[in-house]
Amino acid sequence: MKFLLAVMFFLSIALSGSGQVNKVLVQGEYVDVSLVDFLAEVEKNNAIKFHYLNDVVKDIRVTGDFRYKTDILTALDILLIDKPISYTENGEGGIVLFASKNKVLRKTIQYSTISGRIADANGEGIAFASAVLLGPGKGSMTNEDGSFTIKLVEAGPYLLKCSSVGYESFVTKVDVTSDLALNITLRENAHELEAIVISPSTFEISTIDATPLTLGKEEILHSPNLGKDIYRTLRALPGIANNDYSAKARIRGGHSDESAVYLDNFLINDAFHLEEVDGSFSIFNTDYIDELKVLTGGFNARYTDRLSGAIDVRTFDRLESDQYKFSIDLLNASFLAQKRINEKLSFFLNARRGYLDFLLDNIGDDTDVLVPRFSDMWTKVLYKPDSRNTISFNFLYGRDNFLLKEEPLGLQNKKNNINGWVNWKWFPSERFDAISTFGFQATGRDALFTFPENITTDNIDKNSTDTWVFTNNSYYHLTKKSDIEFGTELKYYNSDYQYWENRYAVFTSTPENIITESLDINNSMYGYTASLFAQYNGRFWDRLSIQPGLRISTQSFSQPLKVAPRLALSYDITPSLTTRLAYGIYYQPDAYYRLRSAQFQEEPYDYNGEAVHYTGSLTYSRHNINVMLNVYHKEYTQLFDDFRYEFFNRIGAVSILDIPFHTTSGYAQGAEVMVRYNYGKASMLSISYAYAKSRIRNAAGEETFRDFDQPHTIILNNIFRLPHHWNISLFWTYHTGYPYTPTKVDFVQYRPEPESVVLFYETGIKNSERLPDYQSLDIRVEKTWFLGKNQLTAYINFINVFNRSNIRSYWWSSYKQPNGSIVFTREAQTNIPSFVSPGISFTLF
Repeated sequence: MKFLLAVMFFLSIALSGSGQVNKVLVQGEYVDVSLVDFLAEVEKNNAIKFHYLNDVVKDIRVTGDFRYKTDILTALDILLIDKPISYTENGEGGIVLFASKNKVLRKTIQYSTISGRIADANGEGIAFASAVLLGPGKGSMTNEDGSFTIKLVEAGPYLLKCSSVGYESFVTKVDVTSDLALNITLRENAHELEAIVISPSTFEISTIDATPLTLGKEEILHSPNLGKDIYRTLRALPGIANNDYSAKARIRGGHSDESAVYLDNFLINDAFHLEEVDGSFSIFNTDYIDELKVLTGGFNARYTDRLSGAIDVRTFDRLESDQYKFSIDLLNASFLAQKRINEKLSFFLNARRGYLDFLLDNIGDDTDVLVPRFSDMWTKVLYKPDSRNTISFNFLYGRDNFLLKEEPLGLQNKKNNINGWVNWKWFPSERFDAISTFGFQATGRDALFTFPENITTDNIDKNSTDTWVFTNNSYYHLTKKSDIEFGTELKYYNSDYQYWENRYAVFTSTPENIITESLDINNSMYGYTASLFAQYNGRFWDRLSIQPGLRISTQSFSQPLKVAPRLALSYDITPSLTTRLAYGIYYQPDAYYRLRSAQFQEEPYDYNGEAVHYTGSLTYSRHNINVMLNVYHKEYTQLFDDFRYEFFNRIGAVSILDIPFHTTSGYAQGAEVMVRYNYGKASMLSISYAYAKSRIRNAAGEETFRDFDQPHTIILNNIFRLPHHWNISLFWTYHTGYPYTPTKVDFVQYRPEPESVVLFYETGIKNSERLPDYQSLDIRVEKTWFLGKNQLTAYINFINVFNRSNIRSYWWSSYKQPNGSIVFTREAQTNIPSFVSPGISFTLF
């Protein structure tokens, strides 16, 4: 603390010593204004004096656009760039302007004006509609006649979005080379009541301008990203842990299974590719994602039964323009098509094929031995028969075919994940709307495997689960400042599990007593899950919002009804400063679609996980700076064990990296701060820090770190928007190493048929040691060209620029020497080393 105070003291001296000039900031649009008038305005609002001869500034007119607060010296550089006038500070808090005939004059930026009128189908002007240029965020509201004007628009192509409450949004492409005059017609649409979210610790990715809680979609998706995966963008948010190989989001120390994942109002089970490497990619491609909401704590009763958080993904529900997009890079290739068939019918399609082989080859692995393949497809047909009904037919499919062929190891795992559902949005009245969903899910795995500890080679792991789903969410608008939301969720499932394995017990055997385990599970089961929820959303005195809610749930395989109350409050201390508090009880049933068969589990557990959330946030937003502070405590009164005996634990001759802790309870607590600063035309800098603790306990009262306990995390994300459509993004992260369970080889056994070495281990206390601290810098350089109406983008990602050897686990390797002795050593498994991934995309409008 003394060190921080000293730094602040010397920084204040340095700033005060530089005088008052650099404290003068200007903001606004200045269109062909007199330089004298501009200087007089600045003098009036600030403690500064300009000195000049009248002949120097006579008849000089200037134009400049300062969207964010800009210091006066930079503003003068912009305004006088094409004028034979220079300036200097006089050392007394003033600025002297003087004639400079030898000054090298540069061509000034050419600005244009977009004006127009927004009207309805009858030609009546729509008052207070918005017209916004997506990207730069410039916009205007219409007057009573429906007319609008957007000034100071630089030359180039833009997407212009026009919208108003009660009308469908309209987006069109405009090429600005000179002043434009447009006439826009909006179609009437029933007003869909917006779901209110006032929970603390909420982050969004959206197409709208960024706020403390909303990160602009473009700025996030243009950050360095290994693969076009929406989940990998979440690492920019505090409180979310993952590693280079895994896209899974572990929210505040919780397991990835503790987060609900929605796509267009439909809960997706097992939303990741390549479980053999801990889920390297999700089945969500960035091309079709429109908005994403991440709730990391204290979420309301609307969301399903999970302990840690919710991730709500929304695809396009409007067609901005007919579009075809082709993308390819070293990790995947994808195709996107969106087409308006007629006024009522639109069609969307996206397909992606991944080839992780290139990455493995780049980091030195033998791709002839390890062949990870995956693909996915998303389709949506949107039908609007009238203004009060919208029906969408949705389909999401993911497929994996993972092959490992290295004697004595062997694994072939084929996975399918099929999701089909229909959403019906209906608006029977101005006060009521609802979304009804009916869907079907089919998940399946068909695996054959042999690992060193296996006694036989005919081991299998098969499961298939079919689920029928019905949900309904309804919203009733009570008054202008209050509404009630209620709904239900019903599921019926049918599952088949088949598991056979004969293996050595490598953690419990001794040289005198080698123990073998045989698992033979062949089980079919069926059942249901059901839940109801209701919550009230109200705003009082224009400052206080309150959201009490209640969720009731039950399952055919678990204990009786679970009643979970929730409460969230929001209070606007000032227009710029808001505080939010939330409390809630959360239950989570065992996953019927993914049992721990390799742990002898034949059916879901008959109890639910239970957590109590206490969370709060303080957000500040003013001009170009946004700050968020989160604090939380999450008490797990009932918790499933983290341990899963999955393939990624066993590949690479690492056998089982962990043993069950027999967890019964635990807790997580911490604080997060995120500062976001917009500067220049459209550049952004965000810095976040998170302090977190995540602990688990067993029945004996012993306590240890949870798997993704991560005490300290620092994230720096800087995106430079440069002229001529260049972007440079820097993403640096530092965090404390994850905990791990130490092991040592107790004894070995050599088998001639099939020839292999089996290592028998002695384990330490679970998660009693910690991996080294982690640090990585990623850079992305991107350039866009506009070819008529079409768009070409080339980019290159530099991953782990410093080539840091960030360790993600330890494992034992062994081999037999010519003299017959067995040698084994402990080695470190690292995350992805320095890697360059170029890519290109072409969009045809």
